[in-house]
Amino acid sequence: MKITLLITEDGSQVTLTPETEVEERILDALHLEPLDIAIRRAGQFGLTQGGYFREFDNSPRIESTMLVLTKSRRVEKTEAEGGATSD
Repeated sequence: MKITLLITEDGSQVTLTPETEVEERILDALHLEPLDIAIRRAGQFGLTQGGYFREFDNSPRIESTMLVLTKSRRVEKTEAEGGATSD
């Protein structure tokens, strides 16, 4: 996966470009439903037995930034209801 980070005075952009079919399917899944995004900063992260990433308490402090995607709690109006639609 290629990851590009562009930071300008007007804003920031993160671009994810898949390099394999598996990565392409993972990115396609992000478009299946509306998502909210949060940006978190912490130390080094690793996968837990429950399948979630979390910070290791015993690891050296390496500053990482994590984009956390969760199902959106916002309800968008459909075009038929007079609201905007999402892609």
